[in-house]
Amino acid sequence: MDTKGKLDKLGKKDKLDNTCEKDVKDQKDMIEKQDKTSKKYKKEKEEKK
Repeated sequence: MDTKGKLDKLGKKDKLDNTCEKDVKDQKDMIEKQDKTSKKYKKEKEEKK
């Protein structure tokens, strides 16, 4: 019983860690895309001046 409980907790922890890593990676990708978009936008704005 105790061992199963510990295993369940370990399994949940692993899942949580994996989810967090994936979320962080997704956020980084989003931020990079936004950076590129904003830089592109600024460039176009400056060229119009």
